[in-house]
Amino acid sequence: MKHLYHTAIFFIFITAFIGTAYTQSLTGKIVDEQGVPLEAVSVIILSLEMGTITNNDGVFKLSPLPTAIFTVEFSRTGLKKVSKSIDLTHGDVSLDIIMQESPLELPTVTITAKPQPSDIGNIAQAVSIIDEKQIEATRGQSIMSTLQNLPGVSLLQSGPFGSKPVIRGLSFHRIVVLENGFRHETQQWDEDDSPGIDAFNANRIEVVRGPSSLLFGSDALGGVVNVVTSETIDKIDSEPVFGGLVTINGFSNNRQVAGNVSMHGGVRSMRYNGSLTLRNAGNLSTPTGPIENSGAEELNGSGSITYITRPAHIGVTYSRFNQKKYLPSLFKEENTEENQSYQKTHHKQFQFLYMGKTFPTKVEIFGSWQNNDASEYEDRHTDFPEIRLVLNTLNLSTKLHHSLSSRTSGTIGLSIENQRNETLGEEPLIPNYNQLNIAGVVYEELNLTDLNFSAGLRFDTRKIQVGENKILHVQNQTRSFKAFTGTAGIVWHVSSPLSFALNIARGWRAPLAQELFVNGLEEGSVRFKIGNPNLKPEESIGIDLSTRYTQSHVQAAITAFYHFMDRYIYLSPTSEIDSASGAKKYEHRQTNATLNGYEFALEIAATDWLILNGGLDIVLGKNNETNTWLPFLPPVRLIVGSRWDFPNLSFLFEPYVSLQSKNMFPQNRVDPLESPTPGYSTFDLSFGGEIPLCSKRIRINGAIENIFNKSYHDHLNLYKEYFLNPGINVTLRLSVPFTIISAQNDLE
Repeated sequence: MKHLYHTAIFFIFITAFIGTAYTQSLTGKIVDEQGVPLEAVSVIILSLEMGTITNNDGVFKLSPLPTAIFTVEFSRTGLKKVSKSIDLTHGDVSLDIIMQESPLELPTVTITAKPQPSDIGNIAQAVSIIDEKQIEATRGQSIMSTLQNLPGVSLLQSGPFGSKPVIRGLSFHRIVVLENGFRHETQQWDEDDSPGIDAFNANRIEVVRGPSSLLFGSDALGGVVNVVTSETIDKIDSEPVFGGLVTINGFSNNRQVAGNVSMHGGVRSMRYNGSLTLRNAGNLSTPTGPIENSGAEELNGSGSITYITRPAHIGVTYSRFNQKKYLPSLFKEENTEENQSYQKTHHKQFQFLYMGKTFPTKVEIFGSWQNNDASEYEDRHTDFPEIRLVLNTLNLSTKLHHSLSSRTSGTIGLSIENQRNETLGEEPLIPNYNQLNIAGVVYEELNLTDLNFSAGLRFDTRKIQVGENKILHVQNQTRSFKAFTGTAGIVWHVSSPLSFALNIARGWRAPLAQELFVNGLEEGSVRFKIGNPNLKPEESIGIDLSTRYTQSHVQAAITAFYHFMDRYIYLSPTSEIDSASGAKKYEHRQTNATLNGYEFALEIAATDWLILNGGLDIVLGKNNETNTWLPFLPPVRLIVGSRWDFPNLSFLFEPYVSLQSKNMFPQNRVDPLESPTPGYSTFDLSFGGEIPLCSKRIRINGAIENIFNKSYHDHLNLYKEYFLNPGINVTLRLSVPFTIISAQNDLE
């Protein structure tokens, strides 16, 4: 292990010294279907973080560029996005691009599903993307709440600020959450713990559904959520500016006000931005009354600096997430001011990025340090936490992207992650431990005229050194785990709008220290949990088959998936009761399991002003040994919606109104530890537009959620046995851009 560790360090740093060649240029002209030149079209090469816009004649130029192959994205509001794979290995390239009008938002490039940005149409896996405009219109009270209407994605909730993603029936530590491509390391196994990412900082969110261990290692059995908080694109010929955005969000249901100030700018080769967020929320309100002790407070901040040159980008980012979340008692008589239990989460993170845009390879080196400090207090008068877990994570990784020819490309990668978890509270749930994970990956692609092939192989080795804990009856010991994972996919472009995709992936997950050694009451689930030191790693095979249809006025996708899981870890009830708490005891066991289901999504521009959309999700999951259902399976869900885009007015630009109905079917397919829930339907009304002010536009988005104040229990609400879900909620989001130094000012 020591020799492998030293080899990995050497491999990572030697890549920073590979030479580079910048001799090529990309030029072109963009017109509409009538041949009229299109100005202000963004031309972006995400893999190089470079871009420009077209001039009045629809002409653009990107130069100098390295001798390699890139995916270029062309976009402008109201037009169908276009992406092209450009081969600069044989000299300069000139393009003529025709863009079609489209009222639909059609994302074309993913940065998560492959080692480097790629056309989403060439991805064999199921991917969903939420861009900045969509995030701003739907931003909720937590970062994960923005995902709740995506195909195959649900939320496991413990109040508005406790949200975990559920992808195809898998959640907790079977989903990897990323921030700017880095694993976001928290106590993901805890029911009350949520990703400590500021909801205001997200510029883009990508979700990959299905096993993703090839790129993201252990825990990515169900999928990946990547929250992109900073995208610094070098706009060639752009003037330096310094400005920002003031955003205020209001929520009527819990009398919440949240505000954010973000600032960004640049001069010469330097780009910088910063953000500050304040949030204060009261108790949630249900149709039958409030949930006492369910409010929260947040104070978050972040900043980044990026130095941009043609050969390389170097960037650093620092962020702090601070949240105080109150925990309602499951017994109403205990929800008093004196018994206000609460949870504090402090998450600090430092990220480093070096991107050398080289030939014949492009080199990326990532480094991050994270400190996650999660504490729970019994009441507001307690100074010492009942539970306190501090997780420190160091991560270092590198990727070498190569283009062997105009049709073949790939990536070789290596990563090292070291974690130290300390148990500091009065009641230890898990022992102290140190964990080291080293992984190597090889990924290759072959792009033919109508077929795209991809395949990869990864090797992980993990060692956990566990410290002695007499309360938990744990001795000093070392555990080691190793695994090979891989993926193979094919995309067949039958015609311009129609394609088929097949992906087969092998995933794995090493058992956590919590599953191996826990021995105590977990407040979030009100269960006394017992670890199993004999647990083996989970292994899985996932198969995805998709049919996709994309035109300027129609996009549709249907996906069938089948997921085999060996040694699935689950909780099983025992006949014992904990004498101190009165809670029933549960122990961790393993079994073989199978999950399968379907996802369907459709969006149609019936006219230039009316857009219809719908989606259907079905997930089934069985414990093969007991023939019982797996826990936390989302019910069958049908979403139907429409959006009306109105003509511009003198005082309001791009006005819209949308109506959505979410229909949840009864969930009777439940784990023995769960109870069934009846079906229900809720309706949401949204509206928005832009108000001109001088040379800026103030953006307004609002919504009335649960219009009819429907009483219901969401099956994935951890409090469903005790409280109803929230009632009617009126939200208002206001974004005001500002400029301190305009493009015409001389910064020198």
